Amino acid sequence: MAKRPRSLLGASLTELADYGAALPARLRMLAIGATVVDTGARSEELCANTVEDLSPSLEELRLVRRPQGWSPSEAYAELLTLTGLSRAALRRWLPVRLALLERVDTNSTALWVSLHGNHRDGHAVPAGIPLQERGLARAWTRAVTATNIQMAGEPSWEPLPTRMEQLRRGVSPKASPAPMHPDAERAATLLGDVADRGRELAAARADEPGSTAELEARVAVRKAVREAWAEGIEHALQLSTLAEAGLSDNEGLAAAGWEPALIAAIERAQGWGRPPK
Repeated sequence: MAKRPRSLLGASLTELADYGAALPARLRMLAIGATVVDTGARSEELCANTVEDLSPSLEELRLVRRPQGWSPSEAYAELLTLTGLSRAALRRWLPVRLALLERVDTNSTALWVSLHGNHRDGHAVPAGIPLQERGLARAWTRAVTATNIQMAGEPSWEPLPTRMEQLRRGVSPKASPAPMHPDAERAATLLGDVADRGRELAAARADEPGSTAELEARVAVRKAVREAWAEGIEHALQLSTLAEAGLSDNEGLAAAGWEPALIAAIERAQGWGRPPK
């Protein structure tokens, strides 16, 4: 297959996103495809992704690069910007992922999980388990093949590549370096900033909702939250800190820049609010 420009891939994925209701396989395919186009991620790197790698606003993704032939000690982390298409696709995929995880007794944080039960080493495994490289490749090929058949004949449709590796061709994303592990001293400072900015926003929302002061407080806490995430501070720790600062409901957390679908994924991983069995 000829090398495809990134814009052409984006156009096909965007048309697919606008094509009405979609089954889980297509929603997952769309989210994976858009993420790869934005980041140039390899299959191994995608399979290692967890919900912790998504920024609170879904505007960025942390990726641990593992170039082929490099040793594990040579891996390095990057932060990459996600386009509006990727963010929209992730907002649709995360609730599907959450529903799948309700079928298994696990607090998995894996971002990409299976849609159907299968067998592994002679044992049955349910839907909702983390995808491995081969499973990810097979899932992509199946979903793309079905989609290309269904979309054939649409005036502006350009078939998507059936191999994920082809998505990475011509992709040169801009990235910024990130620590592989948070620095304890810097993390404490950043988390303190999250707490301070959270209290300021909680006070502004209570005293002057919709005011310039509240808008400024929103900007400040979102910056603090983003910096804490970029350092590698866990989502659950940030959410607990914001709750103590007075931002405990979804509306308050949304004002602080948190995507509700991601909050639900974090709560599931932590076992917060889960009904007793």
